[in-house]
Amino acid sequence: MYVTYVSQLVPVLTLREAVHTEETVRTRNKYSQENPQLHPLLDRFFRWVVVGNQRAKKQKNLTCHGCSSFVSRTLTTHLPEAYVLPRVLLSIMCQLLGMNCAEETDFSFSFRGFCQRGGATDVHSHGFGLAIYEGRGLRQFHDILPAYQSPIAQLIQNYPIRTHNMIAHIRYATTGAVSLENVHPFSRELWGIMWTFAHNGDIPKFNDSTPLERQPLLGGTTTEDIHYNPVGGTDSEAVFCAILNALKAEFDYLPTLPVLHGFLSKICHEIVQGDEESTIFNFLMGCGKFTTFAYSWPGKRPGSKVWNGLYYLVREPPFSKAQLIDMDYSVDFSEVTTTSDRVAVITTKPLTNEDGWKEFHRGQLLMFDKGLPYKSPRCCELVEKEGRGLCTKFFERKRNYSVGSAPSGYSTSPPSKCMVDYEVSISKTAPASPPSSISLHTQSVPASQRL
Repeated sequence: MYVTYVSQLVPVLTLREAVHTEETVRTRNKYSQENPQLHPLLDRFFRWVVVGNQRAKKQKNLTCHGCSSFVSRTLTTHLPEAYVLPRVLLSIMCQLLGMNCAEETDFSFSFRGFCQRGGATDVHSHGFGLAIYEGRGLRQFHDILPAYQSPIAQLIQNYPIRTHNMIAHIRYATTGAVSLENVHPFSRELWGIMWTFAHNGDIPKFNDSTPLERQPLLGGTTTEDIHYNPVGGTDSEAVFCAILNALKAEFDYLPTLPVLHGFLSKICHEIVQGDEESTIFNFLMGCGKFTTFAYSWPGKRPGSKVWNGLYYLVREPPFSKAQLIDMDYSVDFSEVTTTSDRVAVITTKPLTNEDGWKEFHRGQLLMFDKGLPYKSPRCCELVEKEGRGLCTKFFERKRNYSVGSAPSGYSTSPPSKCMVDYEVSISKTAPASPPSSISLHTQSVPASQRL
């Protein structure tokens, strides 16, 4: 009961007004009057909120924007055992939106609803960002204003940009100040490809209280391999740079998608390992015009009303009408699409009232291409054989590095049952592993049958 109830008090800990003792007391009195049976717990709980705020300012010399995560650490450290709460219940997370499309698609419908969560229907009011792939280029928009108030966001909603691949983010600042350099998505060039990254969560190994020299080097990275460094003060940008450094250190050639999926799976496990309870690591990472990787940790937690995971929806023929959850706005997609359209929408929580939203499994890494999800290195071979792997003019790809010949530890799934789209579209007498001649164009199946 306590965990469920206290998870409803998340805004008290992380909204900036909670830094002031007077506001904390008023909030405590309000909840105590509404729930007199919980008065003893609330009184003790809010006293530690005050202690956390005072220590945050005294010991860390933090501004209001930097206090919330320190308050959370103080609470979980000092509350008696009966009241110790998982740290993930004491934070408000950012939110993510990604779209991966078979044909160039206008994303304004989903983005319109997503912006409402940037300060109107939710508290993510510390900036927004958007990255859109156009050919080899990456068009980016960032603002520190709430998304629902930002003139830039309004421009994008009314400007029908079409793309195969986009990533958006609305921020609730828990690490790093509210400033432009801390607004996601972040982007860097690697192998002649623009990579972009947006993250939702908290990564203790890379947060601002961990000195840069003590942050882990991922994979086989050494100090001599460090090429990418963060500009701002977020754990998100720090881990993005660490991932890119690991990729650059590992490969002196352009990896195929199966090898890249396997390596990223290994790196994600390395980031979470050893701090599984405190780490919230959900990200979208674009690596060129066609490809998006999405990872989720830990997913749904009992008693928590914080969004700790990711969902996705595949929208494909036959199309139907969709209604946004956060505003009175709907579109009948059967009137504005063609039979060749297919879109995967990846987001922190469902955006529409459509059936077919699927929650990521705990620790799951999916690759999206042409609006379809692929969950293992072997699945990604199908896309590679279609000629839709990483695309650059400056690096050669070792095409013989498929799943069967990849270095040990990169292939994380057995040969069969790797992609539900493939499984449901073949006959019962088909071989266990996908034949090389299989075409992705034959894999259109109802979204309800995926993963």
